[in-house]
Amino acid sequence: MQSRDYFVGRLYQDKGAGMVWQEILLGRISEDSTRAQIVLDTTGVLLTDQFTVYLHNRNVRFIVCNSINEVIRSDHESYSLILCPPLDIPVYLKRRYEIIHFSWDRLPVSFDPVIRQKITPADVVKLLNTASGSRDALYITQQNYKGKLKEADLHVSQLEKKHLEKYFQDVLKADLTSEAVLDLGNKWGEYLFLCFHIKSKPDKTVEKQLDSRISDFILRGGIKNAFYAAAKQHLTVDKILPFLSALRYEKMALACFDGMGYAEWKILQRFLLGKGFQFKESFQFALIPTITSISRSAIFSGEYTSGFSKTQDDKRNFKRFWEDREKYTAFFREGELTGKVQLTGIDRVGLIYNFFDDIAHGMKFTAKSRSKDLYFDAIQKYLSEANIEKELSLLIDDGFKIYFCSDHGCVLSEGNGKKIDKYLIDKAGKRATIVKKSILNDFMKEQKYKIPFIDDKIAILANNRTIFSNRNSVELSHGGITLEELVVPLVEVSN
Repeated sequence: MQSRDYFVGRLYQDKGAGMVWQEILLGRISEDSTRAQIVLDTTGVLLTDQFTVYLHNRNVRFIVCNSINEVIRSDHESYSLILCPPLDIPVYLKRRYEIIHFSWDRLPVSFDPVIRQKITPADVVKLLNTASGSRDALYITQQNYKGKLKEADLHVSQLEKKHLEKYFQDVLKADLTSEAVLDLGNKWGEYLFLCFHIKSKPDKTVEKQLDSRISDFILRGGIKNAFYAAAKQHLTVDKILPFLSALRYEKMALACFDGMGYAEWKILQRFLLGKGFQFKESFQFALIPTITSISRSAIFSGEYTSGFSKTQDDKRNFKRFWEDREKYTAFFREGELTGKVQLTGIDRVGLIYNFFDDIAHGMKFTAKSRSKDLYFDAIQKYLSEANIEKELSLLIDDGFKIYFCSDHGCVLSEGNGKKIDKYLIDKAGKRATIVKKSILNDFMKEQKYKIPFIDDKIAILANNRTIFSNRNSVELSHGGITLEELVVPLVEVSN
């Protein structure tokens, strides 16, 4: 996934109105120069994705160097522009290049000297983006810093929302692939989070169009190949443990957040970033139907079919997987890991956090409810009072490499007033039911999904965003094949 700077950089270049700040800075660097240049950037802004993407799109031959050795090596490549932080440039290079010291005074926004010492390049970029849309001079002081940064963040989020809506419209016109569906799930989750962040309602027309397109694609077998992919690609949740087993970490922990779709992950990510954690994320498919007992069992056993058996035991499955690889395991639920002594002699840790799913199933909605904002608010409140970061810090301090995963997301669903006959049911959920193959299935009008590797059962899926429940009831549920339920994150936690 590209960084947010990259995405917003493309967004502003697509605006087509006025001079963007990147153009201003490039002009201030190159002013009538005919020689190749080494630019020593005190601000860090020229080294961001948002500026370098602009240079790339302008066909500027440039390179970013972070050390003198990199600058020396680049000297042989005939770059017209070498960008780097303040470095001590050798004399022979000073003769060959024009050396430019890019200071804070060259930016189109002015910054108080105290603010210059603490502001990050990413935050400077946000403020530059805001200033690009205004004719008024912007001066950032110690008094207005937080307020202006908040305004800038809101401004960027609003633009991202509009850009994503255009992106969805473009995707609806193109052919789909498994990879495109994963990217759509990521973008849709980002969109829902942005809507919540700026207190705006998601576009229901786009939602319905995406639901219809994705549903049709999946029911025609469009993502079937993902379930046959190699473990190193980890496109589905049953491949997580086989993928991790190929990594060479002495100690590893896998934390499964039950019910965490991508939008939910963005809320958790925002919370933990504030605690000093860093992340590298990828995306994968939950198993279909997206029911906890199926997907989570596959996660902790490393086997696709384990969740379709009559009994599941996540702790036992996790232990069995790693014992076969001569690793010692421990398994915890939220709140059970309280001290390092519990990790003595342990190589692999499994954790389950149920708060997303518990909050979702405990929410009460009116018949007119159309968004997950109340649910997202409840998650934020819970995180502010929980001790998740303490458990994670215990693991990191003891040398564990941590990965986050999820078994499914959830959607706001309405009751359809329908029930499936008991004698057909093998495993039931409100959005989906697994039934034994029968001639009677042909008479059901609901969507039917052929489950890979399972020959004697099919999944009956509630149409659209409905549940097998009383009419006019509204609740958060899962089991279906919307992007919110199906595409889930796999996250590497950086110490």
